[in-house]
Amino acid sequence: MKATLFQRKVVYLGLSWIFIAQGILLGNHSGVTLTETVYQNAVGAIAGVYSRTQEYGDQIILGGDSRHILSFSFEYRGQFESEGDETCILRFYANDGDSLVVNEVETSPPGTLLFESDPFTIFPDYNTATVTDINVDVPISFTWTVEFGGLRGISSDRAGLVLRNPPNIGLSFDDIWVKAANGWAPFRFNGNPVANFAALAVGEKDISLAFIERYDHGAEPPTLTLQGPRDQTVIIYASDDFKTWIPLAHDQLNGLTLTLSDPGFPPGVQRFYRATFANSTLMSISNLNLQTEGSAKMAITGPSGQPFTLQATPDFEQWRNILSFSFPTRPMNVSDPGIEDQGMQFYRLILSEVTVEDTVFTDQAIATYPTDFTPPPTD
Repeated sequence: MKATLFQRKVVYLGLSWIFIAQGILLGNHSGVTLTETVYQNAVGAIAGVYSRTQEYGDQIILGGDSRHILSFSFEYRGQFESEGDETCILRFYANDGDSLVVNEVETSPPGTLLFESDPFTIFPDYNTATVTDINVDVPISFTWTVEFGGLRGISSDRAGLVLRNPPNIGLSFDDIWVKAANGWAPFRFNGNPVANFAALAVGEKDISLAFIERYDHGAEPPTLTLQGPRDQTVIIYASDDFKTWIPLAHDQLNGLTLTLSDPGFPPGVQRFYRATFANSTLMSISNLNLQTEGSAKMAITGPSGQPFTLQATPDFEQWRNILSFSFPTRPMNVSDPGIEDQGMQFYRLILSEVTVEDTVFTDQAIATYPTDFTPPPTD
């Protein structure tokens, strides 16, 4: 994905207005934990509740990018009068057990135990149990199970997992695993209902950033490709002295990568590039109105606390400054007086250059020109 300016065109009272938001956000984002939902089956209608006295559960296939689980939730129904000793244990298994042949199909049951929670209390009626601070790596497909305790398994003293289908993040097979006395065995309801339990898994994203491509084009500006966690907002900026940083891009890693060039590149001069995670608040100009006294009013929004300049021009050649300030936490109303005789006007927001004395960032990528750059590959 190439970094581009945000641009919108509006026609108001016969005047054509184009307003642009552009710039970058600088700051120390060390200690950030980024998460994503990698499995979710919580949208479909409840198809029933399935109870067992043995340990049992569902094999799932994760979506998203993370394979490091931080928390896990599941829905259950308790059909009992609470006596305080009703509990549950949550476990994760890799499906690497000795192969089984079921209906002429070879399959692998749960094998290696990856995670086991302490027993936790469950309650009567429909509930959601959430286990946090799991911090375990899992394969893309694994089995999660529950083992209810303190219950006799009869209709008035039991607990069971809630059946839902289909998952809206990730996938699940139409069967479950039950741990019998002689080992694990698959079980299904012949498709009615589909054997999927309601659950949600949250993983930690890899928060590392890296410049995976750095190409030197000689007298032309170099190009850089940044790789990082999907959908995160990042900033990329340049510096000649590792202190004053010039904004180059403020965009999202919608496709895991972001490619851009440095238009201010001075050929033959050492240049530093840095990327960090950014506040996801995007800059925008909205509610643009021409007032009867000849002024233009608008609302501007951007990352709170960051210095910016609002500028205007009739021709994209000479820009005049209207306001230099720092973004507040809420949209800010701004007026541009005396434009009645100026005709078409273009407006833009630019985040200001920032001088950074402390250049130690935990979550960052660094590249130095020309040391880290190579010629682009030839066709």
